[in-house]
Amino acid sequence: MRRKEDGTDEKWIEKERERAQKEREREERERAKKLKEAEDRAKNRPPVFREPKKCPPLGMESHKIESDQLLASSVSQYRFSPQRARLNMQGSDDEEDMRGGAWCANSEDRIHWFEIDARQDTEFTGVITQGRDSLNESDFVTSYFLAFSNDSREWTTIHDGYADWLFFGNSDKDTPVMNQLAVPVVARYVRIIPQSWNGSLCMRLEVLGCPLPDPANVQYRQNEVTPVDYLEFKHHSYSEMIALMKSVNDECPNITSIYSLGRSFKGQEIVAMIISGNPTEHEIGEPEFRFTAGLHGNEAAGREMILLLMQYLCKEYKDRNPRVQQLVEGIRIHLVPSLNPDGHEKAFQAGSELSGWTTGHFTEDGFDIFQNFPDLTTVLWEAEDKGMVPKITPNHHIPIPQNYEDAYSISTETRAIISWMKSYPFVLGANFQGGERIVAYPYDSLRLNQPQSQKSHSRKKRQYEEDFFEVSEWGRDHREEPEEDWRGQGHSQTEEQWRGRGNEHGYEHNYDHGYDRGHGYDHGYDRGYDRGHGYDHGYDRGYDRGYDQDYDRGYAQEHDPGYNQGYGHREEEEDDRGRSGGYHTEAMDEPRVAPDESLFRWLAVSYASTHLTMTHNFQSSCQGDAPTGGHGIINRAKWKPVTGSMNDFSYLHTNCLELSVFLGCDKFPHQSDLAYEWEKNREAMLTFMEQVHRGIRGVVKDQQGNPIANATVSVEGINHDVTTAPTGDFWRLLNPGEYRVTARAEGFSSVTKVCVVGYQSGATACSFNLAKSNWDRIKQIMALHGNKPIRLSYTTRAQQPQTGNSDRRVVDSNGAYSPTSHISAERKRRLRIARLRRLRKEKLLRLQSMTTTIPTTTTLLPTTTIPSTPETTTFWYDSWATMEGQSSTPGGFTDSIVDYNYEYKIDSY
Repeated sequence: MRRKEDGTDEKWIEKERERAQKEREREERERAKKLKEAEDRAKNRPPVFREPKKCPPLGMESHKIESDQLLASSVSQYRFSPQRARLNMQGSDDEEDMRGGAWCANSEDRIHWFEIDARQDTEFTGVITQGRDSLNESDFVTSYFLAFSNDSREWTTIHDGYADWLFFGNSDKDTPVMNQLAVPVVARYVRIIPQSWNGSLCMRLEVLGCPLPDPANVQYRQNEVTPVDYLEFKHHSYSEMIALMKSVNDECPNITSIYSLGRSFKGQEIVAMIISGNPTEHEIGEPEFRFTAGLHGNEAAGREMILLLMQYLCKEYKDRNPRVQQLVEGIRIHLVPSLNPDGHEKAFQAGSELSGWTTGHFTEDGFDIFQNFPDLTTVLWEAEDKGMVPKITPNHHIPIPQNYEDAYSISTETRAIISWMKSYPFVLGANFQGGERIVAYPYDSLRLNQPQSQKSHSRKKRQYEEDFFEVSEWGRDHREEPEEDWRGQGHSQTEEQWRGRGNEHGYEHNYDHGYDRGHGYDHGYDRGYDRGHGYDHGYDRGYDRGYDQDYDRGYAQEHDPGYNQGYGHREEEEDDRGRSGGYHTEAMDEPRVAPDESLFRWLAVSYASTHLTMTHNFQSSCQGDAPTGGHGIINRAKWKPVTGSMNDFSYLHTNCLELSVFLGCDKFPHQSDLAYEWEKNREAMLTFMEQVHRGIRGVVKDQQGNPIANATVSVEGINHDVTTAPTGDFWRLLNPGEYRVTARAEGFSSVTKVCVVGYQSGATACSFNLAKSNWDRIKQIMALHGNKPIRLSYTTRAQQPQTGNSDRRVVDSNGAYSPTSHISAERKRRLRIARLRRLRKEKLLRLQSMTTTIPTTTTLLPTTTIPSTPETTTFWYDSWATMEGQSSTPGGFTDSIVDYNYEYKIDSY
């Protein structure tokens, strides 16, 4: 009996399923029939010749409509929530950061709608729709109804007198499509009811409407932005932009000048304006500043902000605004409103409402200008990994690789911008972009820090390893002492003094670090040599201070002692602890940061904090992928890393520090929003320009008062130098603090000063007077000895016995090893062979000196001569004891098989 009842229930359930299926099929047929009739009526609807009312977007794209004003019938997944339905919203399929590129409905539901609450009575005039942003999917709505309500309960669908009015949507997922209402509808709520779609039901949209004034909200209207009479708040075409710039030039001819950077791919001029007290030429001591926009033609907000800034500075300067007068007379301001005029024209023709995310974004020949610059960060980082910075590869003004243009394509506009960057000594700049509300600072390129085990410790030690030299063998008996211990042996200097002076006493500090702190000839000698105090303590006092005390005092009295002792030619600490300390102290798996990281952060904060809305915590980022923490700033490498950016190139190839300012979510805001955009950015732009006076400034001259062009100015602890302009002046942006600043130039002795940057406005004066060095004469002397370091001999002083560490060999006064040394039989044999070679060479030299007369060699100064008497001229390496694995030649550190030939040339350093 029970079995019969179960069978009956199953049959009844099966019949109900079949009935429900048939009912759904019938409803689907009826729906398709009605949709077909509606489509036919819409196609055959007579055109309406009445001009529809034009209203601005309510703010889906610009985020003026907040997330809690959006509601939907259903959601397919959480990442396709109603908040993702904003026009031009960008999605991401990255598994670690998945973001939907549209609102997508649940496919199992039968009724779908998307609702917007305007929060006040509004005249709705149209809707703009767009498909889902996705690399793999093509989802978009092809038709929909519109319904309106005042209470969100009772809805009225737009009717054409016979049936509901069907609106046609998109035919692809990227192009925006606008439908305007012939007669505006006044309501508070609007619903979009999709009827047909391609793929999944996904859409992005914007609603056009004019909010009606609320009589009860008079106080709010009093706080609205009122446009200034003399500013022109409208979008400009290319020709209108040129006309406006000429009108500003005609109004303020004394402080403005117009020039061209070059031409675009289609031949249009890339026009710039200079605003300064003397706009036609660079004045000594006056920094050069730039604002650029229009790298992407559809990012119109930046272009209009620069055009408004031109008008504002001209008018306020004429009205004697003291702040503007100080800016104009103290800075040479370059303003470039459109770096991509071809894309500008294309986006302008599409209009602010229908300009898509990529409309006019690229140049005419398909390049993204911002990412089209030579990739110098890779060049720098690879050189840093090899220990070549800054001796072999500079840390500034890195040259463009010779084969770069052959391997990579560079747009016409990019070439013009690079040439422009080189033509002016820019100090600070910013480029305006759109699509986000944030300030991004370099580095823009991403490379994670290396683990400690992979970092190079010394360039020359690595050379030994690459040439199969057994470093562990010849350094077996040496125990490397802790850094804080060996630095203090024989020294009473602080670490700062040791870094600034100790390493400059020898010929070249990287030379001794190549032997890796005592892996050299013998620990009894390297104690003096590895600390930059000459080759041993018996010679350092006279030789390492510039031949003698009188010579040093008479030749370069003004020089800093840290750079006069020895040759003093660019000899800072540059091993792993030195000025290259850009990433060695950072955490692993973190992006490498710029040496001026803290300064970049301050510059970014100076703009973001004075912007009216950029630091608002209650507003999320435009695309949901910019974790700013409420500060409005971010490192581009941690956000959206790009290679070959304009900012990185500017930082590494010129003196200019450049940032990217993303002005808002809407790249091409409506004309009615420009007045508010100006109010949000005006104070931020003025404040950012004032930051060009932060840090130090000065002029590098010779002792006759002539400016020295292309001199290098370096700051201790910051592995990024700047160079002087052709007029000898320089600017180095720095945060408040005390800095050791060094100026160098080819053919001059370097000078170091301590410069203090305070918190008050204005840059600190820090000028330098450099004296001619005897470097050219030193090159000639070095060439006589094969470009190898020369040790002076002093017959009046006897060599003192020197002793190494307890775990090293002991050397007596004759240069021989004591019997207490732990030397193997094989090592003793090789040692005897090396000693015989040295004695044989000395004998040949004595025979040569008896038959050859060496002329007297005199330096440029009449009071200093280098005698050529054979008895007092000794090769620098003759007095060194030769150990196993070493030869008596200056190349040193060669075993009996490999002859490792070092050629120390002055030009290499």
